[in-house]
Amino acid sequence: MDQVMWFSMMFRTKTHRVASYLISRFGRFVGQIGSALRGDTPRGRSFNENETMGMACRIGVLGLVCGCFSSLGDLRHANGQGFQITQTQFESWIFSGMQNSIAARKALTERIEIEIDRVEQFTPLEESQKKNIRFAGKGDISRFFMDVDEAIEKFKQKEAQGEIGQDQINELYQLAMPLQQRLNKGLFGADSLLKKVARATVNDQQAAELKKRQRNQEKRKLELAYAAYVGNLNRHVPMTTKQRDAFLGLLRNDVKISNPSGQYLTYVIMIKLSELPAEKIEAIFDDAQLNAIRSMFPQAKMIKASLKQMGAWDE
Repeated sequence: MDQVMWFSMMFRTKTHRVASYLISRFGRFVGQIGSALRGDTPRGRSFNENETMGMACRIGVLGLVCGCFSSLGDLRHANGQGFQITQTQFESWIFSGMQNSIAARKALTERIEIEIDRVEQFTPLEESQKKNIRFAGKGDISRFFMDVDEAIEKFKQKEAQGEIGQDQINELYQLAMPLQQRLNKGLFGADSLLKKVARATVNDQQAAELKKRQRNQEKRKLELAYAAYVGNLNRHVPMTTKQRDAFLGLLRNDVKISNPSGQYLTYVIMIKLSELPAEKIEAIFDDAQLNAIRSMFPQAKMIKASLKQMGAWDE
């Protein structure tokens, strides 16, 4: 009964009406996926690969949001009036799939070794160099958990003031979300202590070799991604050999990717393509092809918004 009362009140507030909307959208997208799998889409139309990827991306974001709201369902009714959450529940918003701070520390510490292995793919490291990189990685982890401790302290302050109502719950969630996004994106990006020390700890010869191999690897990965994108699009929008070559050249020259190692590279290519000047695409395709390609652009905009919300957009 407590949960029924909570959700009844939650959905009556302006702040949490978004939860009802997101859950309804989630059901709608699941229905679309089910229709696609059964082959009973309207007028016999089947979803193409980009549509399916787009729905999957949005469902992923909606799943994250709905998961957060499901954790709100665990809130305990206090004194017959307000609502309370525990520190454990608050921390679960921050650590999300990592469950708690202990599991998060363990996973992040293991990630340091993965980062060291990645460097050694390009150039051998001395044990002293590995030690310096490990120390820097632990510094990144410590810096993150200092921010976590600060957020927890703010939670405790609100808790000490008395019951936590719906407005306070929203504030606490907004406090946890940036930390969750940092964790999802990864603590060891280009501006991390680990990466800075890794760049500084190698000697000049190692640094030159590391930079050269990284550039070559990124170039190969981008080339494969561009070719795969052209091939996938060609299955849905048939092109001549001349058009395929011109389109591949357009991607190489005009679709600039700052992070080729990102896990959403295919999405990023589609998004960047949708943002190019129209005349560049019009020079390659006929009207029918253009209509088919442009029909994907609104979806690209939605995927970009989803990636930003997930903290996964770093272009």
